Amino acid sequence: MTMGKQFISGTIDTGSFELVVFGASCTSCGVAAHYNPTLSGTFEEGTLTTSQNYGSGETYCYEGFEQVSIGPYPPKRQMFWEVIQAQMPVLEQAAFEAIIGVRPAEQPLVQVWHEVEYYVKDLTSYYEQAMMAPQQAIDAAEDMVKIAIKLGSELPMLHTWSIPQFSICMGARNGADGIIVWNDTTPFDEPALFTKVPVIGSLQSWSANLTVPALTYLGSDGNATSLGCDSG
Repeated sequence: MTMGKQFISGTIDTGSFELVVFGASCTSCGVAAHYNPTLSGTFEEGTLTTSQNYGSGETYCYEGFEQVSIGPYPPKRQMFWEVIQAQMPVLEQAAFEAIIGVRPAEQPLVQVWHEVEYYVKDLTSYYEQAMMAPQQAIDAAEDMVKIAIKLGSELPMLHTWSIPQFSICMGARNGADGIIVWNDTTPFDEPALFTKVPVIGSLQSWSANLTVPALTYLGSDGNATSLGCDSG
């Protein structure tokens, strides 16, 4: 991936939908701190700040805009979060400098608007009792509304390049490279090769009910064969 002509290595995250980049000025980002907006002639500073929570830790970010390209796709203006502080021990030896979220964006948008509803109800509860709301409650509600509107108006990366589907191929051998195919049409071109698994839950997510899953198939000799890029 390139950002303002700087090459950035990223890790694909199916649990988030935003582009999060570790800034060179982040002293707590370990070896992942790489992107330098001062070296880019196309960087635009945003107005929002936020925190991102992952299974491996938490980041604190500033909003920014940059010309971003990924894979075969040409540079386009993309909103992203620049990490300025992090509490993620994995960054000390990380092989990536950005987190590329590819999760469907609809569910997080529903969640953030539910949070807006919570903060607005908290704020209006003061007025319903003929009381002046504390400035902290006003600021919290205002910030959440701004974030919700921003997330709804700025396209996530996959939407920017009109990528409605992608596939991931994992090598069968230990340590083998994986391959990501953007806009993979094979499931539509060769539907007989695939089995559709229903998504559970009321919102779009990656959740599916699987029983004893395995990346294998039975060959003509009745033996199980591992699936992977090198075996077809």
